[in-house]
Amino acid sequence: MKELFLLLRDQPGLLGPKILFVCMALSMARDEVLWLLRHIDAWPLVNTHKKSREALNSVVVDKHLPELLFFVNELRLLVQRHQQIISAYYIEYVASYDAPLLEEMLQNMDLRQLSENDQLLITSFLQSISNIRG
Repeated sequence: MKELFLLLRDQPGLLGPKILFVCMALSMARDEVLWLLRHIDAWPLVNTHKKSREALNSVVVDKHLPELLFFVNELRLLVQRHQQIISAYYIEYVASYDAPLLEEMLQNMDLRQLSENDQLLITSFLQSISNIRG
């Protein structure tokens, strides 16, 4: 998480093409925290060789949890701060890649098999994503 945050903080232009990796990292971090919270009562005791009451009452605490939570929050803030970069990337991607590809696919497809409403919906959708930049 730290390396991902540092890379994206230094190069925010990578947020557009790498947002999927950010979402995956945040999802995995969430899973780790939830696992920790569900299993904290089953962790081994610290200093089990000591018979003191203090040793029996203390549980192991993950020393990396605060750092993980810090970088989860920093990544979240980074994505919020640079959401215009992400939006601009995907608008450009849809307009310059998806729209021409969909148009090519529709030209190869026989639209006469579809009902008039379906043809209208498909052509309207194609026109909308072709004009998404404006």
